[in-house]
Amino acid sequence: MLHSSHDTDENFRLTVQKPTLLCIYIVFFALMICHCFVAIMVHCLDVMPRDFANQAFFNNTSFLVKFIGNISLASLVLISLYQMKQSAIFWCLTLLVFDISSITFWVFTQNWLEVAGSLGITIVSIVWSGCLSCFIYLKYLDKQGKLS
Repeated sequence: MLHSSHDTDENFRLTVQKPTLLCIYIVFFALMICHCFVAIMVHCLDVMPRDFANQAFFNNTSFLVKFIGNISLASLVLISLYQMKQSAIFWCLTLLVFDISSITFWVFTQNWLEVAGSLGITIVSIVWSGCLSCFIYLKYLDKQGKLS
């Protein structure tokens, strides 16, 4: 019985070992999703310290839009990375642009730098660096023909 080439390609793609750095990025985006989810839960369950909760940073819908957007886009990146799809390049760049634009909006319209402090700046730097380096690495993998 002859197998179709689609079945063979799909089985080959599933058995191909993922590069180590790609696995690190998968963990990175999984941690990013967890961080955003925890931030939303802490805010929604009123576990957040009262002085933070009273700031406009946590009392408007842009907080939830940013973190829900980050969860959604990071999930799309994560799925695409796991499947080693070219769409991961697009989703990674989209996540980076979305996060930069939402943080820039907060900086110019609210008291974000004062509320977020050095920890917030550190987390933002890690996320932006991770997204940018992942985008560059994915472009390299695509050039090598390792993404489908």
